[in-house]
Amino acid sequence: MSDGAAGMDEVTAELYGLDPKDFVPARNELAKRLRKAGDRDLAAEVAKLRRPSPAAWAVNQLARRHRSELEELVRLGEALRAAQDGALAGAEPGDLRQAGRARRDAVSRLAGLAEALLDERGGGAAAHSRDVAATLEAASLDADAAAAVLDGRLSEELQPPSGFGVFDLPEAGPRAAPKRVTEPELEVPGRELQEAEDAAAEAKRQWEERTAQARAALDRVADARRAVESEEAEIARLESLLADAKRRLRGAAHEAERAEDAATRADDAVAKAAARLREADQRVAELGGS
Repeated sequence: MSDGAAGMDEVTAELYGLDPKDFVPARNELAKRLRKAGDRDLAAEVAKLRRPSPAAWAVNQLARRHRSELEELVRLGEALRAAQDGALAGAEPGDLRQAGRARRDAVSRLAGLAEALLDERGGGAAAHSRDVAATLEAASLDADAAAAVLDGRLSEELQPPSGFGVFDLPEAGPRAAPKRVTEPELEVPGRELQEAEDAAAEAKRQWEERTAQARAALDRVADARRAVESEEAEIARLESLLADAKRRLRGAAHEAERAEDAATRADDAVAKAAARLREADQRVAELGGS
């Protein structure tokens, strides 16, 4: 078995192509085979591998089934960064807009392919579409993220670098003529203005509250996922210990059987020796009497 990163790549290439529901049993079986083959260090690394989220699985599948389109997305991301550098140097924004549009279109196409894969798996694409899109955005804007996505072994979705959309300009469109504001339109009663401000403040408060709740829920899901993965790793470790204990028990049972056989043979030998001794004593007595 290979050592180090190359060995890890070799044994996990197929693992991350599996459906998430099949990942844990296959991972545990692989770790067990590696331990049996004597590669305990690699087995321990495999046992720590995390099951991919549905979004990560879908992007991993893109790396396997639609690799050329994924590589094109990475190339378009590089072109966008070059166009951004040009715009910062004073070039016209047309190239930047064109590069941004091409990258967004590529993200959209690949996201659609990933959603089709999720639907093919059994539905639920809508629940993971945002994470898929974020991962593809990250791959198009960050070299390390691109390498991880093309590797096809993601365990969780990625996030784009902060501020990624600052220079990704939208298409320029016709500007609307400024509206002439007449004096009556500027007259807003104080009570209505206050009510509007209060409504806006309440809407903002509710939005912030729900955003905080959503983030807390995501944190709980992540914590639960880590707890499950930790328990799965512990189960794999205990299974390994159980297998070792069973092997030792079988060896001890075999040794006990051999000891019992030896004891039986020793008892037989003692009995035979005692019988010969009695015969000798009887013979001595007979000879003495005569």
